[in-house]
Amino acid sequence: MLAPRDAIGAHTLRVRHLLRRLGLHSEIFVAGVHSDLADQVMDYRQFSSKFSDSATWIIYQSSIGSRLASVVAGLDVKKIVNYHSVTPAFLLELWDPKVAVLLAAGRSELKRLAPLSVAGVADSAYNKQEMEDVGYTSCSVAPPLIDMSNFEYAPDEKTLKELKERDCCLWLFVGRIVPNKAQHDLIKAFSVYRRLYDPNACLALVGGVFLPNYQLALENYAASLGISDAVIFTDSVTSSELSAYYKSADIFVCLSDHEGFCVPLLEAMYNKIPVVAYAQAAVGETVGEGGLLLEKKDPVLVATSVHKILSDKKLRDTLVSSGNAQLDKLSLAQNELRFIDALRHGIGEDFK
Repeated sequence: MLAPRDAIGAHTLRVRHLLRRLGLHSEIFVAGVHSDLADQVMDYRQFSSKFSDSATWIIYQSSIGSRLASVVAGLDVKKIVNYHSVTPAFLLELWDPKVAVLLAAGRSELKRLAPLSVAGVADSAYNKQEMEDVGYTSCSVAPPLIDMSNFEYAPDEKTLKELKERDCCLWLFVGRIVPNKAQHDLIKAFSVYRRLYDPNACLALVGGVFLPNYQLALENYAASLGISDAVIFTDSVTSSELSAYYKSADIFVCLSDHEGFCVPLLEAMYNKIPVVAYAQAAVGETVGEGGLLLEKKDPVLVATSVHKILSDKKLRDTLVSSGNAQLDKLSLAQNELRFIDALRHGIGEDFK
């Protein structure tokens, strides 16, 4: 499924652009597409009759379970798997067993494609290890192709005004409302911060509701802690509204239990917001030295860390500066070179 404002979708479009720039014929094949991008893709059923020959390679974008994995497995062409991580099913199975089944399928499909693929490309070393664990013998790391100029939107004036009227220290996290992103732990740490340091602080949880039961549990949890008025649930927002939240935030806090990369961390750095993050899964790689990484997410530790950054201008400025340096390391130009090297490693002499 190719959808707008989706990290894997944006990466896929950039891969096609890169390959065409290199003089190769490249097309995107999908099982479904958002209407805004319908002119950018072809239906996967068109592949075999028009494009399958000895000079053809498939780069399969692997994440959640998809019927296209079986289609790709059955095609007699050379294959590279570009793996974007699959959330472990146990993190969601109590909230939505159907989604957990899709996640488990995604991991099974990754393993199934291992002996059928020439190489793997992972968007983090963490994901590379997962590929090797299921049988990939030739893997490279190439972070997602992200055009950071797309982070720049004129902020929505109405949202800016509403946030300014709150007149509060604003914690921000951006990501779907889903248990692996651990918004419950954010609410817990935020509650401690309000009790210990700033009773007027606010927390914005910006992201679409993926599991309604989890959203309801978060709302009830905030109410039980007496901080409902201080926790903002936005659901999906426009790019301009998202920009307003980034422009208004004082600190970006990520306590996710699983992230295969986590693009919002880069968005926070781009907007010169200091980052505090739990160093789990691939988060440490993405943040690098661009934020304060915590080895555990004890709520008092998180709250105290946030307070230290916000009360120490020198430390805050150092983290922002380090964030800028991390963005340079993960620039589109640098990651395109890494992706080309990964393809050369996988394809070898046939890749010109």
